[in-house]
Amino acid sequence: MLFIRDILILTIVFIYNFQISISQNQEICDINLPTLFRVTAVPPEKRSILPPGFTTTEEIIRRNGFGYKKYQGITEDGYILTYHRIITKTPGGQPVLFVPGLSLASDCWLLTGRKTDLAFQLADAGYDVWLGDRRGNWYSRAHVQYKPTSKEFWDFSFHESAIYDLPVFIDGIIHRTKYSKVIFFGHSMSGTEFFVLMSVRPEYNDKIKIGIQFAPVAIAVPIKELKSPIWATVFSISDIIYRTLNYEGKYELAPRDAKLVETFRKCCAPSNFQEACFTFFGLSFGDNRQNYNKTLMGEKMSHWPSGAALKTVYHMTQLFKTGEFRYFDYGMAENLRRYNRTTPPLYPLERVTAPVAIYFGGNDAFLNQRAIDKLVSRLPNVVEVHKIEDPMYNHMDFIWGINTSNLVNKRIIKLLIRFKE
Repeated sequence: MLFIRDILILTIVFIYNFQISISQNQEICDINLPTLFRVTAVPPEKRSILPPGFTTTEEIIRRNGFGYKKYQGITEDGYILTYHRIITKTPGGQPVLFVPGLSLASDCWLLTGRKTDLAFQLADAGYDVWLGDRRGNWYSRAHVQYKPTSKEFWDFSFHESAIYDLPVFIDGIIHRTKYSKVIFFGHSMSGTEFFVLMSVRPEYNDKIKIGIQFAPVAIAVPIKELKSPIWATVFSISDIIYRTLNYEGKYELAPRDAKLVETFRKCCAPSNFQEACFTFFGLSFGDNRQNYNKTLMGEKMSHWPSGAALKTVYHMTQLFKTGEFRYFDYGMAENLRRYNRTTPPLYPLERVTAPVAIYFGGNDAFLNQRAIDKLVSRLPNVVEVHKIEDPMYNHMDFIWGINTSNLVNKRIIKLLIRFKE
């Protein structure tokens, strides 16, 4: 109990100071904490109206000089997903698929520029680049039967988005190209989804050229080893949070809406308040503020979050509470009905036979060397494991860090030469 008390105190102190910083900068940040940390669903008619200047995946791709094409596919359980293709002047290259992490969208891969974002670099190098948006995020909020305001729409965790959503992207890409295999890029929870799909539907291993995972969360760090007092607190009381929000009918967390977009754009742009924004970001993901372009930080943060299911977040917290990579835990009675056992089964990682490369940072709020080692020990075909040289490299640096092009992307491009058809 001492540990939980300490992290609660740290979190409360931070939020108090965060609120003071906001109140002292009202001309820049006219917000309040309930807006920032909201869990209520935004009405669809308001969600579609974002502030002038907000850039979508299509707009970012076109702004960087590429062509663009949008595709949609329907999952086996009825979700209508959007995925995107960067069109170049030299089509026909090896297809690569980028899938974002938890509460992020496809646009997160495209926010540092054509010369530094890996997706753009690969497009310039002749690869056929695709970006997928899982169920529930801002680009994929439709279902053949349910509306996003319904409980039924949000009744999924990363298990369902793994076994149903990723196949839509992978099969759709293979269908539209001459290639039989896709290079997969995952970050954080999309790495989780990759390992779920490959272990539960192992036939998809034959459709993957290589799965490259940035900071994948599978065998998670125990709560007491988490570097973030915010997430340590949340994960410790996640059972209470989940039951409470479910009871109140709040099934979506941190949706993307106009107020939130404008909040982050203003508060994280160059201003007297920006340091508080970096502090919040550092406590959440690992502090490495010198690795971010201060001019672009407001634009980047305005694209986060992008919506997530309460059940998905709760499933993630279960990984940290148990330190094991298991199916969703419904409780003893429901587990017995669903799994024919009182505890959820482990995901059979030994079935992940596709080549896998794993990259992680030493200052990641969610991972450490021990967690990575445990994951690697259960995977049968790991071709590379690399800890980024920057000792302050954190969970989000893979998509937003200014040194990522030199420390990560160059290494990836060399690795891909070995797997290029």
